[in-house]
Amino acid sequence: MNILLIPNNDWINHPVPAQRHYKIFEKLGRKHKVYVIQFDIFKRRGKPTHTPKSTRLIRPFTIHVSDPAQFYMVNLLFQGKKIFSAMRELNIDVVFGSNLAVCSLGFEAAKRCGVKRIFDLSDFFPASAQAYFPNANMISASIIYSLAMLITKYNVRNADVCTTCSSTLREYTMHIAPKTRVEHLPNGVDTKVFAPKSPSESLRDELGIEDEVLVYVGSIESWMNFNIVLDAISILKREGAKIQLLIIGRSIYSNEENPLFQAIVKRGLQHQIKFLGYKPYESLPDFINLSIGGLLPFEASSLLTQMAFPNKLLEYLACGKPVFAPPMKELKKVGGKYLLEYTSPKSLASQIKKAISSDYDPEEIRKPILGYDWDIIADKLEVLMQELLR
Repeated sequence: MNILLIPNNDWINHPVPAQRHYKIFEKLGRKHKVYVIQFDIFKRRGKPTHTPKSTRLIRPFTIHVSDPAQFYMVNLLFQGKKIFSAMRELNIDVVFGSNLAVCSLGFEAAKRCGVKRIFDLSDFFPASAQAYFPNANMISASIIYSLAMLITKYNVRNADVCTTCSSTLREYTMHIAPKTRVEHLPNGVDTKVFAPKSPSESLRDELGIEDEVLVYVGSIESWMNFNIVLDAISILKREGAKIQLLIIGRSIYSNEENPLFQAIVKRGLQHQIKFLGYKPYESLPDFINLSIGGLLPFEASSLLTQMAFPNKLLEYLACGKPVFAPPMKELKKVGGKYLLEYTSPKSLASQIKKAISSDYDPEEIRKPILGYDWDIIADKLEVLMQELLR
């Protein structure tokens, strides 16, 4: 097959690379020709964070604008023109898109060329679109949400098939477009990379860690609620429990500007919490395996998180670690009794103490996750595409 991917962001330079499309399409690219539209949003931010191995880049003419929202507004027509020419010149069979405005143009081009269309809802786009405008007032945020919802519905209804990362999002998509076929294509994990192993004492020494460890892997976003986490660690500190939190990932802020860092200083928790910054994907299990468990500090009231199925959940569990998270139906389906739910600082502190004193079997925690290996997810999409073409 000749596949054209319209990714949801900059394919090679994104500062917080999401693994969903990388893992699926680099695998598909070994057997099929996979072409990727490259959005050079973060081109000037230094070293690329993803090096294509089996995918081929297509670069539209681009006017470089640093603000992501303005970038798409300025370059949308150039991107649409490039997609249309790629359809004809590369004999594309399937367009797989996970972008709002660019997919709208891409799907129109695909319809004219008789090319099949798959729209991938990798998250709840109306809410994630709002996250691009953290300082928007209530009226502006409402307009952004409504516009993103309108485009999402348009893309869903113009697709031959929709795929969703969570079953909750699948149910929602079927509700807004009952005539469109919707398939659950979950996120995954590389189970060869993420696996239980003995904690690295050399890494512990390098980080200067003497206490029990919690770990959070990922970016610090507006839909996270770290205040509960900080208050829980404050409770444990007052009780004399020795616990440290490692935060691994990039932030759009420097430490001095970071609201989370400021909240840590205000509570006097600088010793308990370490910002480690970005770490290569293959090294993440070393940090997770130092810990008693992984954090998913989501804001439970957010629609975005209620419909989410994060890679972090699978990565923690694949390493045989329990997961601390607010009550969320989608997470509970996979984590089961190893999803240690909390609703307040006090309940989180209690769950952390429970994890410290428990003797969990890592292989038992890991076992259900083996069915979410990226190879299985990629094969599922390949079968779906071949069925669509038949």
